[in-house]
Amino acid sequence: MICQRCGTEYENEERICPRCYYGRPKKKKNLPKWFKPVAWSVSCLLVVGAVAWGMISYYLRSTWMEGSWEGSSLSVTFNTEDDLFLLANGDTIINGTFMVDKDAFTLTDEDGKIYVYRYERKGNNRVEFSFTEGGEIVRVLLERVEYDEFLEEFEE
Repeated sequence: MICQRCGTEYENEERICPRCYYGRPKKKKNLPKWFKPVAWSVSCLLVVGAVAWGMISYYLRSTWMEGSWEGSSLSVTFNTEDDLFLLANGDTIINGTFMVDKDAFTLTDEDGKIYVYRYERKGNNRVEFSFTEGGEIVRVLLERVEYDEFLEEFEE
């Protein structure tokens, strides 16, 4: 037999070249004892991370903003089921669709005009909107208007 690596002619039953040892079976390397627990732990962390990311994504796109919010010069109503909004800013009223990001709402009116309102949650029932108007940044603190509270005020 002739070795494919070094060209040495040899004859043995193992078919291993006596000069360069070509044809010798490679030794299987055993994994270290710590490898399996570490791999399992990393896998668990990835699953937990994916679940946490899903929960955070849901939180960011959740229905926390559903309903009506009012402030001194701004009121907005969100319908999260259909991604629709109605916003009143002084005499200006716009409606259309919205997208929520981690710190901003992108509102697109029926004519395709885009409005960006940054927000910062100040609790479950308060949120601060900031937007640019006339070259200045305007901040408005909005509070959730509960329908039951609205009815109570109306009846009084």
